[in-house]
Amino acid sequence: MKEHLVGLFSRGSKPKVLMLSEEVDSFKMTKILEFLEPISCLPIITGDNVKFSLQLCEALLRCNITAVEWTLRTPGALSCVEAIATRLPEMVVGVGTIRTVGEAQDVQNSGAKFGVSPGATDDLITTFSNSKFPWLPGASTASEMMSLWDKGFRIQKFFPAEASGGIDFLKSVSGPLPDIKFCPTGGITAENTEAWLALPQVICVGGSWLGSFQSKNYPTAAALDDYIKLRMPAIRQ
Repeated sequence: MKEHLVGLFSRGSKPKVLMLSEEVDSFKMTKILEFLEPISCLPIITGDNVKFSLQLCEALLRCNITAVEWTLRTPGALSCVEAIATRLPEMVVGVGTIRTVGEAQDVQNSGAKFGVSPGATDDLITTFSNSKFPWLPGASTASEMMSLWDKGFRIQKFFPAEASGGIDFLKSVSGPLPDIKFCPTGGITAENTEAWLALPQVICVGGSWLGSFQSKNYPTAAALDDYIKLRMPAIRQ
């Protein structure tokens, strides 16, 4: 059985080395597939209004969107995540923009089901390798993709997707890297979603365009539902 060297953090010290088996990697990748493959499009949402976050997720569930990525770009983001995880357990809430080990630890204690990062530092790789918590690390070059694959991360965030070569680049790397699957984000729009989803190595796409909601613009649940449904033709059912 192949095994990966990973680290165990202790206060005030560098990671200690221990061994985790390939079964742990497989479990985490299976959970990512379970969360993301059914929805095709992952809404990437930024905000810290707890009340509206619940209203938004209720509307997304009514539209059969069962997972969201909530970014750590506002001070109250984790309060929203905790509320969604507690009040709407049927919504799979992930947390994006994880950049530090401290943030990674906070996310794992928030009730979130998975984490997402724009890239992958050595410390983040060590932290998530030493955990059963599913993580979607970011990569934008063939070397980064290969390095993450070698460490057991067979599903990755391709970011920034359009700026890094777009569909043509991902088609090119799929030949030598056929066993890596991707969730492209960055430059994904309602107009190009279907073209991305047509690639066999893409399990879903992430788009902030679907999560660009402002509570003041949607005074009723029906108005919020209508906004989401306008985007639904671009999403594979």
